[in-house]
Amino acid sequence: KLCVSPDPAVRAAAMRALGGSTQLSIAAEVTSLLDDKELEPRIAALGALAKVLDDAKDQSGSKKPPGAELDPMRAKVLLRLTSAEARERAAALKAALFLGMHAEINPELIRAARKEPALLEPLASHLKLLDWRRRSFLLDIVVERPSFSERKELLEGLLEDAHDQALPLLWRLLDRGTKQFGVSHTDV
Repeated sequence: KLCVSPDPAVRAAAMRALGGSTQLSIAAEVTSLLDDKELEPRIAALGALAKVLDDAKDQSGSKKPPGAELDPMRAKVLLRLTSAEARERAAALKAALFLGMHAEINPELIRAARKEPALLEPLASHLKLLDWRRRSFLLDIVVERPSFSERKELLEGLLEDAHDQALPLLWRLLDRGTKQFGVSHTDV
């Protein structure tokens, strides 16, 4: 009932409260608020969707994305990736990760890594949902930025569970870091 309030703050608060649910039974409310004309209810709907999907993934232990029953939401989430508002794009990226929309969000992840790496920071702990090929491409972009060392959480998220696959990149980083001091890891 509160999700249809005339007050956008009430709609957003109602959606955040529903996001505490562990059921996908809030799908109708989420779907409705993803089309809201106001920003805050849309961001709350994206956050609730991500939280419910994350909780469902944790309970099932499955890394498989949800099925076709969420296709109507996928189209709406994809639309939110083009928002002019950075907070909405970040929330849409997170929801899309949990929806398994990795191919669809890849261009936005690359754009964010190149121009707005801070946009990826809230996603850091969830980037392990991407396959290694996508993560390594993002890593290459992030580490080429002069401020990459300030992105510790983002780097940790991209490297999580990477193991041996990440070694060539880590050696390149070590080499780059030591060269600024006039030595190389091969000199040791």
